[in-house]
Amino acid sequence: MRQVAWLCLAFALYLLLAIALTFPLVMRLASDVPHDLGDPLLNTWLIWWNAQHLPLGGEWWNGPFFYPARGTLSFSEHLLGLLPITSPVQWLGGGPLLAYNVALLLSFPLSAMAMHLLCLFLTRRHDLALIGGLAYGFAPYRMGQLAHLQTLSSYYMPLALLGLHGYLRSRRPAWLALFAVSWLMQSLCNGYYLLYFSVLVVLWLAWFARDLGHVARVLVVWALAALPLAPIVRGYALWHAHYGFARTPAQAEEFSPDVVSLLQASALTAHWQGLAVRLPRIALFPGLTLPLVLAFAVMTSLRTRAETPPGTMRRRLRLALALGAAFVATAALSAAVFGPWQLRLGGLSMSVKALHKPLGLAFVLLAATVATSDHFVRGFRRRSAFVFYLAAAIAMWVLALGPTPRFRGMLIWDKPPYWWLMGLPGMSSLRQPSRFAMVATLCLCLAAVLALERLLAGDGRRRRLLVALVAAGIMWDGWILPLPLFAPPERIARLESSDLAGATVLELPLGLYEDVAAMYRSTHHRHSLVNGYSGYFPPHYEVLRTTLDEGEAGALAALRTESPLVVAIDASREAERGWDRRTAGVTGTRFLGREGQRKLYLLPTVGSPPRALPGKPLPIRRVTTSRNASTAGHLVDGDRQTSWTAGRRQKPGDNVVLELTTPQRMSGVVMSLGAGFLNYPRHLVVETSLDGEHWQTVWRGETAAQALAAALAQRRELSIETPTADAYGRCLRLTQTARSPVPWTIVELTVLGSSP
Repeated sequence: MRQVAWLCLAFALYLLLAIALTFPLVMRLASDVPHDLGDPLLNTWLIWWNAQHLPLGGEWWNGPFFYPARGTLSFSEHLLGLLPITSPVQWLGGGPLLAYNVALLLSFPLSAMAMHLLCLFLTRRHDLALIGGLAYGFAPYRMGQLAHLQTLSSYYMPLALLGLHGYLRSRRPAWLALFAVSWLMQSLCNGYYLLYFSVLVVLWLAWFARDLGHVARVLVVWALAALPLAPIVRGYALWHAHYGFARTPAQAEEFSPDVVSLLQASALTAHWQGLAVRLPRIALFPGLTLPLVLAFAVMTSLRTRAETPPGTMRRRLRLALALGAAFVATAALSAAVFGPWQLRLGGLSMSVKALHKPLGLAFVLLAATVATSDHFVRGFRRRSAFVFYLAAAIAMWVLALGPTPRFRGMLIWDKPPYWWLMGLPGMSSLRQPSRFAMVATLCLCLAAVLALERLLAGDGRRRRLLVALVAAGIMWDGWILPLPLFAPPERIARLESSDLAGATVLELPLGLYEDVAAMYRSTHHRHSLVNGYSGYFPPHYEVLRTTLDEGEAGALAALRTESPLVVAIDASREAERGWDRRTAGVTGTRFLGREGQRKLYLLPTVGSPPRALPGKPLPIRRVTTSRNASTAGHLVDGDRQTSWTAGRRQKPGDNVVLELTTPQRMSGVVMSLGAGFLNYPRHLVVETSLDGEHWQTVWRGETAAQALAAALAQRRELSIETPTADAYGRCLRLTQTARSPVPWTIVELTVLGSSP
């Protein structure tokens, strides 16, 4: 009972500190949005959706945003791991914003308490467990992630390690069960942790598990824990393949922090404003207290005498590795200072042209030197938790630097560890290597606690004083300025009325904060929503955004083929785009009224989209173009890897002329744009002719509606079909008559029709 009382007291302390840290959030849990009006609102929507639908069902995958796209929940995190906290709040009558804020607030004491339990198990001391709880629950890195609830929800990682350490000590299956459930729940909280934390688990097994039977049992239980993730992974894979979503190595490089980021703190930090930056992904500063504790512990440890006698093979190897690291690093730095150089000695040649390759080799040699040192070897033999977590913390920080580590923008390592990890399934889909920093923080906290256990082996006033000083230093490092709180987006009551049931909603203008605000409002009106915000965007949304920005109201027709469309226009920004006038001018539009700064219009359904053009491809004899005539042949070469473009910008008068082998009855022309969804002609005139001199116009107008409809239907490659009213002729001319900064590009042209 005494142990339970201490644990309850510790949790109460962590909760009070979280309330003080985030105050006055506790007073406004149901009314305010913390930090900003971006990702917190997206996560609020996801929390709401999970409480409304059975996870993994077809309806659950098809979130009603980015209408009419399907599988939209696969575009971002699902947050199912938060369901045990957030859904009961809503089922008991609370709103999604209350559920979000409760989960945010609890993430601090839950993370701290999970680390407290792990440290208590490892040290059997509540004072050191308190240090670990404070260090992990209120780490400086967490303060830079206050907008990302899934990153803050890292409380299952310490519990998973507790299960592994418990099983290592007692071999009881209950500990394995704790590991399996905790790893699964952590993976459900954050997709990054599914892979990043698993890297640490693999290293843990390599260090601690010397019995193959032990390793086999852990792996079997781990595999069983992963089974519930199979339908989620499969759903993401299928929907991403459906849309052709894929991350590129360049994106991981773009989102990778610089080495300098280790000295950069969150803009919210209260006591490290001199190190503050606004981008949270580059705020990796671990604070000063824990590194000082570890530095002192390492220096104390290094005072012990070496175990390896002089002249032994391992000592000679270590010396050779150290000299090699020093030589290669010197060569690399000489190239940085004096430029590339080459040295020839007899038949041998050595050259240094870039810094990153030799410097990367120097890092590897340095790591090998450390790995063969007496202290590391002794720690490995004894399965030292301190040595492991210290080394793992360094490894996780290195991984957090991504596939191209840089120092002040200069590449310093060729093919670092993260580069090799990107070859593993799923790793290439993650674009923020910096989130390895949360795993590094976990290891750093454990290493510091275990170091303190060594340094504070005695009892008495000195130990209590040092524990108090370290605890104060930790809270000093992690404390923040007053947490910004914002009023949530205002509801639009008219959209919640019953007479609009079944309508789709579009809020204008589009934009990051505008779209996520529209998603939040949809938790109240529950209509399908054209707007959307997520980690991925469906291909049609880029076309929609472009057409609306360019004022092409015809694009709205593609959004109301199945249901009426309510357009809510922010009148305060109406002067920028004139959408009030354009929307009101659409045939059949009904003005619903004005609410606050918004004007609402109801556009009627226009019926099913046009069917595919009839006919078969007609043979083309010759192609001529007004510009870039040398590549005109690409238009009809059947090769989808080649294309023709009119130039860098669309200009009136750009045209393409197709000449058939014989006069034919033409039903239409298919313009394939490939993956260049925005390269459609903004305004097109289609003409036919029998002799190439006298032309008859068979179609004229904006192609925005066609482009958007094609993007909605085809997803990966855009093909615009334009009818030609069964015109009879031998020549067909396409003329672009508008201006746009986006080039008009065509991959392939096909004329459809039949012989007379």
